[in-house]
Amino acid sequence: MLAGKVPVMINWTLGDANIEHVSAVSGMKTILTSASFLDRLDSIDFDRISEHVVTLESLRKHRFTLWSKILAALRARGKAERVCRIFGSGKTLLDDPAVILFTSDLESAPKGVPLSHKNILCNIAGCLDAVRLESNDSL
Repeated sequence: MLAGKVPVMINWTLGDANIEHVSAVSGMKTILTSASFLDRLDSIDFDRISEHVVTLESLRKHRFTLWSKILAALRARGKAERVCRIFGSGKTLLDDPAVILFTSDLESAPKGVPLSHKNILCNIAGCLDAVRLESNDSL
């Protein structure tokens, strides 16, 4: 959110052609995932999308300097105002897409369904209405 990106949820069980379709339709440039998760997928040909895949394990190995961490913190702080408007009085951003989900249609190509911040907040509120959570509960 701070980077101004909209996450795209990929259903890896759809197969190579559908994953390539999702990639093309959504315009995604980078796939962040875990190497241990990818090791479990034996039905996916990663040659088509390998240039887009970045594993979290490879990021962990990257040595970030103190200066790069300070710059990232300052950039995040500057963008924090935008994030606060989502949950504050600025209602225009509530309708912005928070995430894009793709349907699992077996007969045709998956369709992208954008969920707004408002959609997600309403879902959370609905869950909290249906389930009484106590301070010692964990999710």
